[in-house]
Amino acid sequence: IELPLLTPEGLTWWQLGGTPLFDVEGQHSGWRGVAQDITVQRQQAADLHRQASTDALTGLANRHAFQLRLQGLFQGPGSSLQLFILDLDDFKVINDTHGHGVGDEVLREVGRRLARQVEPGEMPARLGGDEFAVILPAAPAAPGLPEGVNLEGRLSERLEMLLAALRQPCDVEGHRIELRGSIGVAAVPQDAQDLPGLMRAADLALHAVKRSGGDGWRVH
Repeated sequence: IELPLLTPEGLTWWQLGGTPLFDVEGQHSGWRGVAQDITVQRQQAADLHRQASTDALTGLANRHAFQLRLQGLFQGPGSSLQLFILDLDDFKVINDTHGHGVGDEVLREVGRRLARQVEPGEMPARLGGDEFAVILPAAPAAPGLPEGVNLEGRLSERLEMLLAALRQPCDVEGHRIELRGSIGVAAVPQDAQDLPGLMRAADLALHAVKRSGGDGWRVH
């Protein structure tokens, strides 16, 4: 078994293994075993897990963790969740004009801004490139809201706040970068009955915003 042990140096983990001892009359007389400090191994395993589920650039959840969270929330008929897909407008221009180092710092800043906008229980993620996402466990709003709240109005308010946060200029290496983004929104069960359908619906809404000029949001 593995057990935690609090020491003056902090929390440690120990692995205990043993076999029972019996006397000549067959009565249990004790144990013989080994105790091994496995704190380092536990920390290494935790680090590997974190690396496997975290985007190295922004510190947000990566695509793998994002997909696992969606699968964990989707339990078939009766599931309720909402998805925001966010894509930066004209990000290629930033890379081409200022270089990929500046582009990477812009992505880090977008990740920080996105993380500040989420509520407890929601997951912000970077899917790759300049594409981000937010998973909301219950659609169309987080659980625990009082009765009578205008859910459509609250969704609109949240999306506008997210875009407003994104529009704040970003200063990187002496460059003032103007940011804009497009957001596509979809929900289960309103827009799709399965996870692939949910992703397609959010992407369709995102592309509709892009076609209309970007810097906005649309619900599928």
